[in-house]
Amino acid sequence: MRTDANQIQFADYVLSLGGGTKNDENDLIQIPDEIICNTNLEESVFGQAINTRNYDSLFNRAILAPLNVNVDKINAKVLHMLNRNPVEYASIDTAESNKTNSDDNIQMAEYLATINPPELPPHILKLTKHAIVMLIRNLSISRGLCNGTRLMIISMQKHVLECKILTGDKAGKTVFIPRSTITCENKYQFTLHRHQFPIKLAFAMTINKSQGQTFDFIGIDLMNRCFNHGQLYVAFHELNP
Repeated sequence: MRTDANQIQFADYVLSLGGGTKNDENDLIQIPDEIICNTNLEESVFGQAINTRNYDSLFNRAILAPLNVNVDKINAKVLHMLNRNPVEYASIDTAESNKTNSDDNIQMAEYLATINPPELPPHILKLTKHAIVMLIRNLSISRGLCNGTRLMIISMQKHVLECKILTGDKAGKTVFIPRSTITCENKYQFTLHRHQFPIKLAFAMTINKSQGQTFDFIGIDLMNRCFNHGQLYVAFHELNP
């Protein structure tokens, strides 16, 4: 835990990131040695909570990364730490051509299953009890089930998930999430319909998706560079003082 003096120093560093004064002549930013993780990042952020079965502390922790491809890899690793044999849910995918001359390939389920745009849940959704997930669609604003709401899996059935809301004014409430059909339009030469649970794993998330949320402990994966100093500032700013 940082001392008061270190907290002030860290706060000054974060403010300087936001002001863009930490950039060098190559527009790069030097990260202080004392906050660099030299061991496995997933283990450093989630290992103790998982090993001690302190599952309620998982939602106060997160790993942030600039790109979805990194987020997906990190989420898979943390899920494996939690349970090496998760339950797999396969989606039902259909497509409608946006052109007069349709391409028969888009009707092939094998092809549609390979498509993984960020606005859709994956074709194969792997889940386990205590997994942290995030809604990717508004289901019921009055019940606190909005796009970006984080949940913890309590139990799983074939067509419904029992979850606990972790964020917002409905935090602590138990809810049931059914499968639903989510549509992806204007991204391909066809419209994709995916029938799946409208969630994604959320041990890790993109820096942009984390805006407005706060955590007690975060790791920042910089295997890919941030797009600008403002994005790095957002990542550091999500940490509770």
